[in-house]
Amino acid sequence: MNRLTLFVFSLIITISATAQEVLQGRVLDTRTQEPVIGAAIQIRGTRNNTVSDLDGHFSLQVSGEEPYTLDVSYVGYLSQEIEVYDTSEPVEIFLRENTRLLNEVVVVGYGTAKVRDLTASITSINKDALKGVTGNSIDNILEGHAAGVMVSTSGSQVGSAPIINIRGVASITSSVTPLYVVDGVPVNTSNIASNTDYNPISDINPADIKSIDILKDAAASAMYGSRAAAGVVLITTNSGTAGKAKLTYDYNLGFNSATKLLTPMNAEQYTEIKNLGWLNNGGDPNKLPYATMTDKYGNIVNTNWVDLIFRTGLSQNHNLSLQGGNDKATYYLSSSYTTQEGITIDAKYDRFSFKGNGSYKLNKYVKIGFNTGYTYSKIHTADDSRGGSLSAMGGLTRLAYVDLPNVPAHNEDGTFYASELAPRNLGKGNNSVEVFYYNALGLIEGGQYAESKTNRILANGYIEIVPIKGLTLKSLYGIDWTLVQNESFGTPLHGGSYPNGSSRTGTSSLRSWTWTNTANYQFDVKKHHFDVLLGVEATESNRHVLTRTGTTLSNPSQMYVEAAYLTYGGSGSIAESSMFSYISRLTYDWKSRYYLTANWRRDGLSKLGRKWGNFYGVSGAWRISDEYFFRPLRRIVDDLKLKASYGVVGNANVGWYASKSVYTASTYNGDVSYISSGINDPNLGWEQTGTADIGFSASILKGRFNVDVDFFYAKSKDLILDASQAYSTGIVGASVSTNLGKTENKGIEITIGGDIIRKKDFLWTSNFNISFVKNKVVELADDIIYSSSTGANITTEGYSLAQLYTYPTDGIDPQTGRRIVKIKKADGTYDRALLIYKYGKGGAQLYEFDGETLSQYTMSDWKPEISGNTKPTYYGGWSNSFRYKNWDAKVNFHFSGGNKILNAMRATLSDGRMWSGTEEYYENIWRQPGDHAKYAKASFNDNYSNGTANLISDLIEDGDFIRLQSLSIGYQFNTKKWSQEWGISSVRLYAQAQNLFCLTGYTGFDPEINSYYNEANLRSGIDLNTTPLTRTITFGVNVSF
Repeated sequence: MNRLTLFVFSLIITISATAQEVLQGRVLDTRTQEPVIGAAIQIRGTRNNTVSDLDGHFSLQVSGEEPYTLDVSYVGYLSQEIEVYDTSEPVEIFLRENTRLLNEVVVVGYGTAKVRDLTASITSINKDALKGVTGNSIDNILEGHAAGVMVSTSGSQVGSAPIINIRGVASITSSVTPLYVVDGVPVNTSNIASNTDYNPISDINPADIKSIDILKDAAASAMYGSRAAAGVVLITTNSGTAGKAKLTYDYNLGFNSATKLLTPMNAEQYTEIKNLGWLNNGGDPNKLPYATMTDKYGNIVNTNWVDLIFRTGLSQNHNLSLQGGNDKATYYLSSSYTTQEGITIDAKYDRFSFKGNGSYKLNKYVKIGFNTGYTYSKIHTADDSRGGSLSAMGGLTRLAYVDLPNVPAHNEDGTFYASELAPRNLGKGNNSVEVFYYNALGLIEGGQYAESKTNRILANGYIEIVPIKGLTLKSLYGIDWTLVQNESFGTPLHGGSYPNGSSRTGTSSLRSWTWTNTANYQFDVKKHHFDVLLGVEATESNRHVLTRTGTTLSNPSQMYVEAAYLTYGGSGSIAESSMFSYISRLTYDWKSRYYLTANWRRDGLSKLGRKWGNFYGVSGAWRISDEYFFRPLRRIVDDLKLKASYGVVGNANVGWYASKSVYTASTYNGDVSYISSGINDPNLGWEQTGTADIGFSASILKGRFNVDVDFFYAKSKDLILDASQAYSTGIVGASVSTNLGKTENKGIEITIGGDIIRKKDFLWTSNFNISFVKNKVVELADDIIYSSSTGANITTEGYSLAQLYTYPTDGIDPQTGRRIVKIKKADGTYDRALLIYKYGKGGAQLYEFDGETLSQYTMSDWKPEISGNTKPTYYGGWSNSFRYKNWDAKVNFHFSGGNKILNAMRATLSDGRMWSGTEEYYENIWRQPGDHAKYAKASFNDNYSNGTANLISDLIEDGDFIRLQSLSIGYQFNTKKWSQEWGISSVRLYAQAQNLFCLTGYTGFDPEINSYYNEANLRSGIDLNTTPLTRTITFGVNVSF
């Protein structure tokens, strides 16, 4: 019996041992792919647990039926629940840092702070969001990723800068570009290139950026005082870390094309429509002014200028970096080369950059470091439509659509086709109407171009001393030196204002230095924590501009910039400014539950008459989730913080001598004299913006989801405007710049994000943000009106900035095919009339609806009026990140709406003169009674009916859109099984698409385009002859050793 019992017992033990299996795995950091040491792993429902070792590995005895549920956790990371269905293969578990936990640090003014302790409104974009983003500038990173940040583009001109507004528009006439601070040093963001578009921020290589922190409310940005009214963007670049040296190379190849192109009319359509206009105007049918041509083979000449001017360009990016260090010293070195072909012919951008930084601990008290970068960039273009010159005769986008399709681009001998009567213009072919604009290819082949070469140095050095515990003394000296060499050439062969050739050369330099000295002391008194910062800062800037012009080549065969000219001209200027500042900040918290922060800064700026200004911010927060009464909710809401702030900041983006009366030299009868060119207010002071903010931040379900909500109200006062003066004063321009205006911006920002799905092999993280912003002009000296055939805006009290200002119309009369115009009467109601253009018979006049009787109203009774808001009232983004085993993907959308766009391009492409147009115009023009048409009845040389001469309200469209901004897919190879002799630690292949599609009802190139980017405050919502946006498809590889 004993033997039988022993046998049964042994059998049970054997079966139990056989049923138990070993589960092996590894815990890794999602972002760095490095092992997580000491992570806790437990099988749910059991006491079976372990921790990961130095390499992140672990093993567990498991028994029972699959699947097994693992609970994985580590301090500072989001907990994971993993279901394991197969124990035969090792399990890889990826943990993500919990951005709500205590140790994540963000950059604030002159220091850092833990996310948990923030009391102001700050948005951070970390390395995870930057991963996989390609492009030439950080603008791609900001767009749609940060609540309250609105990015709009000016088209796809190489080197062009976007328009960035943080929480609305805080000024009327001064620049509202945010202040950019790179590694603690404010940098220049003004365009000092004169011949091309230039984006100063593109001098910062996106591959070198570690994080971006955006200070949005006045309490956060008050540390930058007079320069912070438009917000502050803090950029931290990569630096070395202690550990094994890491060499990384990234290469990508991209293909650039227009997101949308309109189909032009062909030769027969063009000829038909233009001749129809001739006949409708009573022209002789036997003397039709337009006719097609045939080539030597008898084929009808049919030139598609759009296909000739637009192209698919190539772009390449090479990035090489080396980093490493030990417990005493760290280093980081990088170099990059970027080349990009524009989507129009003869447009190219090249950039080479080098960056190096390092730090060294001399002893336990002293640390020194440096950060230096050099960038060389070159922008080359033949396009004349730069800087808002959208109707320039040499603008390539305009020429692509208005050049005649019934004439050839080239003669049979290969030379470009030009007029015999006026060789500088496009030939007229068999048309009887002489053309007064250019052969687009003739401009380029004749040698027209503009070019800017930029050399820029961004560098700083610092010493940091910690004499006693908690006290840090730091001195930081930084420079920003930029030199731009400009040159342009106007060919004598075709186009241009100078028939015998012209050139323009010059240099623009801007040199700035900033020296910051701070003392930061942190200490605790029992449960009370204090952080005190005091400092001073000095800044000086110098700008030198020198320009030389030459006209009429001495030798017409010497067609280059350096050739001799018969006439020369020149100009130059020197401008200087300086600022001195006192800085202070006090931060207090009790048990990380109650917070109070106060900032104060005093700036003295040489540009202003009242040079000194005080700027401040006060903010507080209450971590209500730490209160005893909140405990029942902690299972759901594990962290909830209420916050409020108020602050006042300024705008220093004013002219170099904004408070000075300026004189210019003039020569009369050989004598040099000085004449007044402007009288300014000697007591001119700061533009100031006061902002109140209230909101909350919450972490839900143990950090799985995060929510941020902010309400803000900002009022700007003492805005600098030109105040009208009596002509009898003799003041030049009859106006004086002084502090007069007021505006307000108010709104709400909402950000929601978290892990939608967290499984063993699959992770889906999503973040959504939306902002609602309303802008209004509260006080204004005089209405500011820009009204012309190239764009119409008005800024007036009670409305948001830059309202559309157009002539009211009401579509096309189905019976007569004429444009219906609206005449506003004294009581506010409207009368209607028909606009009819008769070439040689009175031109544009108003008629009754019979189309024959002149109206009681004349063209002078037809007045422009406010027609729509151009500033978006809501915008945001939705970013998604996916990981499945070794695969990763990112999908980013951004959207905007609530604004109107004046599609002035439609007026250009439906003009009744000799210009060509689009198929859309051909298909939607009125032809017979009863037609419900978009465009008026064709009439010879009519530039009124469809809105060219007077921009009409029928051209206004909704600006709402949602865009797939970027889509990327990557695969990370498992290099652990590769031979160690290769030295490869990681390899990632990736593909990315930017601007893949846009959902919108807007019929122009793109609803995000703003033609007047250099005057965006007062001129916006207009799409006129602007280059379409670029769609880029990129393929790349990233290798680390």
